[in-house]
Amino acid sequence: MTIASDTTTPWGTSLDTTALADGLYDFRVVATDATGHTGTSPIRANVRVDNTAPAGSLTTPANGATVGGTSVALSGSYSDSGAGIASVRYELRPTGGGSWTTIATASSAPFSASWDATTVSSGSYDVRPLITDRAGNTFTGAMRTITVDVSAPTVVLTNPGSTISGSVTLNATVSGSGATQVAFAATPAGGASWSSLGTDTSSPWSTTFDSSQLQDGVYDLRATVSDNLGNTSADVVAAIRIDNTAPRIVSSTPGEGTTVPSANAIGLVTSEAATPVGVTLDGNATVTPVVNGTNIDYGTGPLGPGAHTLAGELQDSSGKKAPFRVHFTVWTASNSVAPPVDKNTTTGAATTVESADGLSSATMPAANWSSSTGDWIVLRITPMAAPSGLTNGFAAGPITVDVTARWALAGTEVHQFSRPIGILLRSTERGLVPATFENGHWRILSRVPSAGTLPTGWDDGFYTDGAGFHVMTNHTSVFGLLRDLQAPNPPQNVRGFLGPTGLTLRWTPGSDNSGTYDFVTVFSDSTDAGHFGVDYTAANIGGWSVGDPRIFRLKETDLAGNESSLTQPLRPVPSLIGKTPDQAAALLAPLGLKVGTITTGGTGPAGTITGPVGLVLAEAGSSIDVTVSPGGGSARLVLKVTTAPRVKPAVRKKNIAARVSVTRAARVTAELFSPRHVKLYTWRFSLKAGRSIVKLRLPHQVRRSGVYTMRWTARSGREAISRKITIRLVGARNVLVAPVQVLLAGPAARSISGKFPTRNPKLITASGIEPTFDAAASRRTDVRVIVVDVDAFGVSLIRDLHAVFPSTKIVALTSGPKQMVASLKAGASIA
Repeated sequence: MTIASDTTTPWGTSLDTTALADGLYDFRVVATDATGHTGTSPIRANVRVDNTAPAGSLTTPANGATVGGTSVALSGSYSDSGAGIASVRYELRPTGGGSWTTIATASSAPFSASWDATTVSSGSYDVRPLITDRAGNTFTGAMRTITVDVSAPTVVLTNPGSTISGSVTLNATVSGSGATQVAFAATPAGGASWSSLGTDTSSPWSTTFDSSQLQDGVYDLRATVSDNLGNTSADVVAAIRIDNTAPRIVSSTPGEGTTVPSANAIGLVTSEAATPVGVTLDGNATVTPVVNGTNIDYGTGPLGPGAHTLAGELQDSSGKKAPFRVHFTVWTASNSVAPPVDKNTTTGAATTVESADGLSSATMPAANWSSSTGDWIVLRITPMAAPSGLTNGFAAGPITVDVTARWALAGTEVHQFSRPIGILLRSTERGLVPATFENGHWRILSRVPSAGTLPTGWDDGFYTDGAGFHVMTNHTSVFGLLRDLQAPNPPQNVRGFLGPTGLTLRWTPGSDNSGTYDFVTVFSDSTDAGHFGVDYTAANIGGWSVGDPRIFRLKETDLAGNESSLTQPLRPVPSLIGKTPDQAAALLAPLGLKVGTITTGGTGPAGTITGPVGLVLAEAGSSIDVTVSPGGGSARLVLKVTTAPRVKPAVRKKNIAARVSVTRAARVTAELFSPRHVKLYTWRFSLKAGRSIVKLRLPHQVRRSGVYTMRWTARSGREAISRKITIRLVGARNVLVAPVQVLLAGPAARSISGKFPTRNPKLITASGIEPTFDAAASRRTDVRVIVVDVDAFGVSLIRDLHAVFPSTKIVALTSGPKQMVASLKAGASIA
């Protein structure tokens, strides 16, 4: 239907919506021009016509209710059939007349609100809702009469005292009726941010709180009472000091753990005003201090050189006490050794104490100790005189310090920690190695794989940088820098093996007086092909084939930078797999090589070599140890017997011993013949393939000295092989007058060849275990002393040599104290 029209611009008209029933309508405009043509606008759909007022009534508070407090709930039941409720305004007036005042407005469902009743006086009031819908229609709901009561009970907080600590009970007294709770709170003095301390809901009104939950300081305390209407009143007690901490030293002069050239007074600054109690200086009574607030000054007069400790307790006005220690050292640089320096440590941060001479420092890491008694650790660093009497290629270095730790109050020392203490030895001089003194000996430290990290299971280690040597230690001890004057021995048993990844060089590290080394350098011709630390005993070279002209040599460098000589050049080795030992010896001899130790194992034709597999390079002049396959009757049986050329039987146990090697398990017979070739005794026993030490008890028929003959026979399957050897039995009165011959076994033993007295003995050298037994057993020599490199060959060689050659003096060379003890137990002597 047409509701209006317009014939002039601007085109528009008004609409009386009351002429339309409430509901949804679509509207459009039709324009007609002078010729009668028309145009129609798009439809504006679903336009609501709403001329009906909303409805509703107040439900809270109820008619006749009594309300009060700062949060009175206002709500009602509201509806509108048209556009919907837009807002509800709550109005208040004194009962019976007066103007209405808006006390709250709600603009979203469910149109509830809260009103602070304390904004009016106690009395009787009318309250009503004014409802407005989205079309602007309004409706005023029925009013209700309520009583407002804003009179709260009164509360008085009892003063707990000017200073409180620990667990504190706060008490409050309430006057008036209707109280439902008392809330207790605290704020820093003069502040407005209150922290709850507790709430009580019944009389007598009180709460207990732990004052240590608040930092020490001055606070205002408050008690707030509430009634059932929400009315509140409060009482504040101001300027209450909370003090749960004993006084402590904030700073001192001289400073804690410092070294000063002179001192004639000691000044302390404390965390609060405090009184010193029972104070001593270096264990003796000291002068009366001047106390001014948090400053305590002792006029001691000039203090002598050395470490000083001021010890005692501090007590505050509330009676709290705490022990203290102040350490400092007086010293001026001189020719004398610097005195010790002590310093208190804490668990919260790392603590570093500097030596008085500035050459070293020690650092205790954070959280490296704990105490349930209030005690703490004092770290001490003491410079020491350079060590004397050093041997084995070492000389005194520039720095030696003793690092100790003790409990400050108990005085007992602490020797072990779970996290490493850091010790800095400030020297960048070459030729030095860090060491620790333990069990009467200096032990060289090992370099850690990663700077700053002590590996699990290590007790100590070190790394270096521009500042010097950084020692990391889980134990306290004497530490120092030693000069290492002796180069290491070159790597041993250098071999080259060809495999899927090309050529791999393998070696055994050469021994060094330090017991360890830094790295091995591999040279390809004259080119440095890489450095390999103590975790590596092999280097992959890559591609290689027969005829490769490169010459490989190795060199070892110790921790002090000393370098060994180069190893012998590696020479090509023909394949020995499938050859017999005799065939292998024939192949190796023209190359300056020879067959070394023969062991049984592997799979292959009986009596042929099964290993080492892939061997292509070996040092010039070396012996090649081989593995020979065991087999049946057609296998080659090899028997080798080594005995001492001269034996002086013991009085009680007349035994002789032999080192017997067989390539197959065999039954062995040993026959003893007198100097007149009369058979005296026969021993029979079985041996496994390999090497065995056999001890034979001499029969009673052996009564005199002389040259005896032994025939050894080994049988395996259908094969038998015999060896005949002679033994000279020497009586107790026989005196040998021939020149002493000394057998040097191993690289370290050979290194002492030029260190004998003026009357030099005849020296014999042996490069391996088998050559050592051969040289000692030779009937053409008179070996009376065998010097063994235990680091190269192990303690087992000492034990076997002592069994076979009981009359020969065996001297052990080793860099480790434990190895030396084991060698002595195995039969070695002290040189």
